[in-house]
Amino acid sequence: MQIQKGGDMAETKIKDKNLQDYFDKWHMLTHLTDNWDALQRTSMYWLGMIYVHGLIVHFQARPKNILKQCEVRGSGLNVEWIRHPDFTELSGRLNTCSRDQMTPTVCLLGALNWQKALNRIAFTLIIKRLGFFWNTKHIGQTHGRKLPDIITPGFIAALCRAKRTRLYYPLLCCLDVALVVNSLGRILAGILNPKEGSFIQTKILDNVGPDLNHIVLLLHAKKVMPTPLSWLARIIYYKFRRPAGQPRLKGFGPQTALDWYFRDKSAPPLNELYRELLV
Repeated sequence: MQIQKGGDMAETKIKDKNLQDYFDKWHMLTHLTDNWDALQRTSMYWLGMIYVHGLIVHFQARPKNILKQCEVRGSGLNVEWIRHPDFTELSGRLNTCSRDQMTPTVCLLGALNWQKALNRIAFTLIIKRLGFFWNTKHIGQTHGRKLPDIITPGFIAALCRAKRTRLYYPLLCCLDVALVVNSLGRILAGILNPKEGSFIQTKILDNVGPDLNHIVLLLHAKKVMPTPLSWLARIIYYKFRRPAGQPRLKGFGPQTALDWYFRDKSAPPLNELYRELLV
């Protein structure tokens, strides 16, 4: 990866990170500074491992056991997921699990063919909660409530693909419009060619958080029941996603988004795991 120093472009190698340093005693992948996004990072990690190495017996059992820690079962099909299994942590409390945590988790459950867990999620979110996620509170919020995330067409498409039945294919051909829209949204700032330091450049182009799950959804759609629209969404994003970073990184746009997000020493090197998938 290249970064700019003193006006000159210099080849800079990021100091190697030991991935094992980012797993805690619960076997959850976290940042060294916090574990608020542990469910998202852990699911993204195991999904990438399966996409790189294939679903082998070792991979099938271990991530299931890890994910079970974050599934709080109720009566019948009722369920709630938590960000981290440690109930003494703010991230381990109920009413905080959001759509961004569950998006790669649903994709991973599909890759593991854990259909019972998917059925519980579908029942709880779609029927019992009428399309709302569990995050009625911010992390650490003790009083009041906030409006929770809602189920989006992209999440429903991920759920349909995770169920792995061809009966959903006609529906996916419609739902994947959301992938195209999201790809266009991620490249819009680059098309506008904003000035360095402008609001568009700093708050949209270099706000690479949304790129994480968008990349996951594009890869999921590539692996499972791809549609013409999912292909179009991937082509648009891969071709036109402008390199991220401040100063601007050089290279493949989607990869620079991951490199920029996980650039800090405190961040796990998921960008390196996904590097061979983004081709």
